[in-house]
Parts: sequence; structure tokens; C-alpha cells
Amino acid sequence: MIDMLTLWRAAQVVGVSRGVLQKKIREGELESSEGMVSTEELLRVFSDVVLAEPGAFERVTRIKEQAYGRRVREHVLPSQDVLAQRLLEQSEDLATVRRHLQSYHDLVISLQRRIRELAGNSDDQALRDLQDQWRQKAGAPGPDLRDLEARFGKGRAALEAMLSARVRSREAAVWQTLAAKERLCEELDAVLRSGGAAAEAAGQAPAVQERWSALPVLPAAWEKKMLARRDAALGALAEAGAAEKYRTRIEQGEASRREGLLELELLLGIEGPPEVQQQRLALQVKKLKARFSSAPSNGPVTAAEQLLAWCAQPGVAGALDRQRCERIVARLEQAR
Repeated sequence: MIDMLTLWRAAQVVGVSRGVLQKKIREGELESSEGMVSTEELLRVFSDVVLAEPGAFERVTRIKEQAYGRRVREHVLPSQDVLAQRLLEQSEDLATVRRHLQSYHDLVISLQRRIRELAGNSDDQALRDLQDQWRQKAGAPGPDLRDLEARFGKGRAALEAMLSARVRSREAAVWQTLAAKERLCEELDAVLRSGGAAAEAAGQAPAVQERWSALPVLPAAWEKKMLARRDAALGALAEAGAAEKYRTRIEQGEASRREGLLELELLLGIEGPPEVQQQRLALQVKKLKARFSSAPSNGPVTAAEQLLAWCAQPGVAGALDRQRCERIVARLEQAR
């Protein structure tokens, strides 16, 4: 059976860079179809290469993704609820101490008032000396209270920093998981676009579902949208009639996916590559006109919503668009 491979995967198989394969394609030494290369062509050009057994590459990829999932789970901090509970307990302890100190303060003020009254009505030198001592020491808070408040402030700052780090870590894991699941869907779309048959779908479906299960679960609404894209691709691979409709959907969505990347770059302040500067300018003009029109926009309004919409839409990104997507994900991780 002849398999169609992406240039990236073909380069991995034969042990050369993608640049070498692209050069051979330009010079006519290696035939390709829509960015895909057949194993038959690879063996013809690289006759000394022994292709790995079927499924070996998928197993290696699956192992890597499972290892990533384990790392995410092993390095997460205690849950946000636990950290919040600890902060609440420390706050309650400080409040209790402050109540006791206030009670003692009220008691001492009463004693001070009584000493002053007695000192004013008496010639007892001891009472007057006691009043002078109180005046000297009553102005500043005690070192115990200052030490307690300083320790609490440091502990609270450390806990808030830990909570913030925990939130950033969880958000970064979400972006990486979304990107990984989008790449899985794109693998299925690439098979469909190249004309993959039902026999190939039978081998792809279990592997994709297993690798999908190894990744962390996205927020419910996000997971639902990504599952819809994955299941639609699997269904199209299993049915010839559905496959043709799905390929048409991929082709019709190419323009909107390119525009989606441009919108994300504009939202995040990322300078796009020179190849898309003309389209970027056209999009800026389009958005400027829309701002002055009365028609409200019903599309995604935040970068997160825009990226989710892009990932949930069927399509196969080229090498340049894949690099742009990776830069967008990296910027979202830093922005939080």
C-alpha cells in the first residue's frame, strides 16, 4: 500500500531536512502532490532508506504526547481551592489576634485614664512616674505586633505569588493542549485532502483517539468544539460521500482561516511575515470600515475566542501558517 506523507514526516523518515526534500521537488527529482510525498517516491529517490514498520511513527508521537501530559499533571501545584483555603485560614488567624490585641488595648487605655485621674488628685510621686513612662511608650506599636504583621504580609505575598504562578501554569497547559489537539485534527484533514481511503481511516481512528485521550481535557466548551472537528473528520474518512463534502469544506475555509490568523496577529500586536503584509493591510481597512458602520460584529472578540474558532475550523496549515500559529500561542502564554 502506498502511503502519502507530509514533507515534515517524510524528512523524519529518510533522515534529511525538509529543505533537502523541497530542493529535490523544485529540481524535479522528487514528485509531490499538494505538499504530500508518497513512500514509493521516497524509496525511488532514497533507495538506501529502510522505512519503519507501519505505525512506528504514530507510536513514537503518542509516547511523546503521553509524556507531556504526565509532566503537566506531575508539576502542577496544589489546587487553587486548597491555596485559597490556606489564605483564608491565615486571614482568620490574624483577625483573631487583632481582636485580642484590641481588647488588651482598650483595657490599657482604661487603666491609663484611671492612672491619670489618680495622679491628678494625688501627690504620690510613684503614680506620676508611672504616667510619664506610659506617655513615652504608648506612642509606638509593640515589636511583637509589628513582627506578626510583617510575617503575615510576607506569607500572604508568597501565597498570592504561588496562586498567580498556578494560574499561569494552568493557562499555559490549556494553550498547549489546544494546539496539540488542533494538530491531531489537521493530520486527519491532511489525509482527507490527499484522498485517503476508508482502509486508511480504519487505521487512523484508533490511533488518533488514543493520542487524544492521552492529552489533558480542555474546558468543556472548548473540548466540545474540538471533538466536533475531530469526529467530523473521522466520519468523513469512513464514508466516501462525506469525504468529498468535507474536502469542499476544507477548501472553502482556507480564506477564512488565513484571515483568522491575521486577526489574531492584529489583536496580539504580532508583526506578520512579509508574505502577508498586503492581506494584513486589507484586513485593517476592512475593520476600519466596519467600525464606522452600524452593523454589529457577531464574531469572536477576544484573542482566546479567535484562536479557538481557528482551531475548530477544518483545514491544513502550511509551514508558514504553522509557524505563525505557534507564535500566537506563545504570545497568549506570555500575556497571562
